[in-house]
Amino acid sequence: MSAMDQKQESIQSLDKNADYSGFRKMDLPLLIISLILCTFGLVMMFSSSISISFARTGDSSSALISKQIGITGGALLASIFMARFIRLNFFRKRWFRNALYIAVTVFLMLVLIRGQTINGAKRWLDLKIFTFQPSEAAKIGAVLWLSLELEYQKQQMQKLKNKWRDPWQKFWQQGRYLLTWPACKMLVWFGLIIVQPHFSAALIFAIIVCAMFLFAGLQRSVWISGSLQLVAILLILGLLLLIMLPWFTGMSNSDFLSRRFAHVFRRLDTYQDPVNASDDDIMQIRQAQIALGSGGLTGVGLGRSVQKMNWLPEAHNDYVLAIIGEELGFLGTAFILLLFVAFMFRGFSVALTARSRAGLMIAAGYTFFLVLQALINFGVAVNLLPATGISLPFFSSGGTANAFFIFAAGMILLVSKWDQKENPELSHILVRERRGQQQSVAPNLIQREAGTGS
Repeated sequence: MSAMDQKQESIQSLDKNADYSGFRKMDLPLLIISLILCTFGLVMMFSSSISISFARTGDSSSALISKQIGITGGALLASIFMARFIRLNFFRKRWFRNALYIAVTVFLMLVLIRGQTINGAKRWLDLKIFTFQPSEAAKIGAVLWLSLELEYQKQQMQKLKNKWRDPWQKFWQQGRYLLTWPACKMLVWFGLIIVQPHFSAALIFAIIVCAMFLFAGLQRSVWISGSLQLVAILLILGLLLLIMLPWFTGMSNSDFLSRRFAHVFRRLDTYQDPVNASDDDIMQIRQAQIALGSGGLTGVGLGRSVQKMNWLPEAHNDYVLAIIGEELGFLGTAFILLLFVAFMFRGFSVALTARSRAGLMIAAGYTFFLVLQALINFGVAVNLLPATGISLPFFSSGGTANAFFIFAAGMILLVSKWDQKENPELSHILVRERRGQQQSVAPNLIQREAGTGS
């Protein structure tokens, strides 16, 4: 045995049960980027909401921002605390997975029963303490639940692989537990979102779920068997809907869809043919373009936007980027885009160095979700995409929505702290130094006490 092999063996034999994750720190660049996004977002949200806030309260231009600061600050502190002190193993417990799935399902069902109807859609749920969109909770919950569930099912499949003598049984069972059943459970959430109706949120949710299965690293046989089973289930559900829907609604399927999703078809028509669109339908797009165009390279100055003075609807929410472009110009919008690009690189870097599959999926999933939603909002603001009603993470108004976004960033920081690959030799040295310091404390205390007693 060579000297190098003996050294490695001695390192592995010592401190087998030592926890090296305590020596790691949260990813500092990612933490700094998140803090900049939150701070910059609050500044721009305050600037863009002055007019609407004054119109609602009559005597105060800071009503919305005060609430936003409170929720964002509380969520930020809670997320940093979670990333610093809560280990990933806490979320791996079976009761947590079940509670998470049940809670999101209940919220999605409650919003259909007692949700607030705005513009013909039930999307908001008022819990007296706060109001939120359960569809946002579903997008956040899907990443965490799929990460934990697929890791658990993979471990179970590994234990059972030697018990399946029939290769066909193994083929179908792996596809069933690793793809079909998790996808069916996510299909329940998708259905509850689409019937609100909230088409854009359902579309983003579907993209996130598909990405999570890609991040899971499933084998080709699992994809084949699971997809075959899933397609069969979808065909059966589709046929049942085609048969049962006219009986429940009293109208044909085409009439029901055209009436239920009229706002979606109207937005698509406006995007495809803006010349023939009505003034009301095209107003938001035109005002956003005016705001972005009038900003130029450096903008008209922070707080000096004209379009936010009741010219641009949802200036503090879906179209906050247009106000940023007007006040800070192209340089301001480019800086925000660069922040999200930097966030993407740091988030995926944390994912690629994760020690477990769940850690990889959590970091990659939440990074993908935040960047995807930001890019969609960018596309809508510059008229590259039809209007969707999707907010810009960390910048748009909505305290609970920003709390969800901050929680997503906090989970990536948690993975960077507790679930990263370790250098065993370096970790052993750190453990040995810590133990040496602890052992040296006892003799010093005995000598100090002896000196005090004399």
